[in-house]
Amino acid sequence: MMQADTTQNFINQNRVLAQDSIDTGTTTAKKFLTEKPSQNFESKHLDKPSGDGITAIFIFASLIIAISNVVYRRRFRDLLRAFLARNYSNQLMRDGDIYKEQVGALLLILYLISVPLFFSLCILHYFPDYHFELKPVIILILLASFAAIWLYRIGFINFTSILFKTNKASKEVATHIFIFNLISGISVLPFSILYFYSESSTFLIFGLIIWGLIQIYRFIRLFAIGLSYAIFSGLHLFLYLCSLEIIPIVIMLKVLSIFYL
Repeated sequence: MMQADTTQNFINQNRVLAQDSIDTGTTTAKKFLTEKPSQNFESKHLDKPSGDGITAIFIFASLIIAISNVVYRRRFRDLLRAFLARNYSNQLMRDGDIYKEQVGALLLILYLISVPLFFSLCILHYFPDYHFELKPVIILILLASFAAIWLYRIGFINFTSILFKTNKASKEVATHIFIFNLISGISVLPFSILYFYSESSTFLIFGLIIWGLIQIYRFIRLFAIGLSYAIFSGLHLFLYLCSLEIIPIVIMLKVLSIFYL
């Protein structure tokens, strides 16, 4: 009888030890799955500029497009058509002076906001080693640079129109440059917004491709306009357009590289 009791006590003790082992193992497994050492987590600071001011700029730029499309619908669509085909640009010039119209002024403001902001984001993303920050001064510097390029082109066109007595051709060239600038400001704005809130460089790449294609298309359009007037040979016209389009950009990049790189 005593031997039976001893055997039963031994079995009960083994059951208790086995149950404790199972409980301990289960608790350890739960801790392993749910708890991780605190040193494995490191706080990371995202180098992203303050979004309040940039968001306000995006809202303001979007309002400009909305007002232009709603209030000045006909002229806004004429502007888009003029970008696509030269005959529509001639119609645009016959219907009025786009420089002096309110829709032209609104879209010029959009261009001076959208394009510098887009390239500021490109600089911030593609040149992290230079520790650029998206500050108003950077945007203003780029704005002044693009405005200086545009003013140089207008001055160069006016000078050559007086020198070679090509008032009609020069006016058409200046108008096309103005139209393409306005369209480029509209085109890069969505890519700036998408990149800023997603931080995906794909949108910057697409924006740069679209902006580059617009500049190539403008160069081809201006070359076709020059050939249609038959004032200069193709070689002289090509040199003229290089002086008009490429030289100011090269000078701007050189100046910016001297002061900021």
